[in-house]
Amino acid sequence: MPEDLKYRLLKIGRWISVIPGGILCGFIVLFPLHWILYYTLVKGSMVQMPIEDMAPIERFLSPILSSIIFVYAGARIAPKKQFAVSIILFVFGVLIRAGMMFFVRFSGIELDMSFYGVSRLLLSALAGGIGVFLIYIKANEKESEN
Repeated sequence: MPEDLKYRLLKIGRWISVIPGGILCGFIVLFPLHWILYYTLVKGSMVQMPIEDMAPIERFLSPILSSIIFVYAGARIAPKKQFAVSIILFVFGVLIRAGMMFFVRFSGIELDMSFYGVSRLLLSALAGGIGVFLIYIKANEKESEN
């Protein structure tokens, strides 16, 4: 296989995997978050609390961490224009979360809306903005090296 063709196929594969890779990384980061919270708060030596008290902390941190990682990892997967991709992923993430919030609100499903409410949407949007900022810093580092 010629090197040019291999490079082009790799580039196409990276573009295709931007959104799925970001989603997968945003999901995978929730496992270490759970384990860290569990072993520090529930099984911790200094602070011990019932596992039920850990759930609100995990619900608060999950959208923040997954939004940062979704934007950052997805943009890092992209072969070029990582800052533009991070902005697109940020907007995509906010629209998906807003769509899910409105679907739950107006579908008649009985859920605690404070869990799916505007505050979580704003927290995830702020966290996605942090992911965009991290990519911006990374892009400026690359430009200053050149």
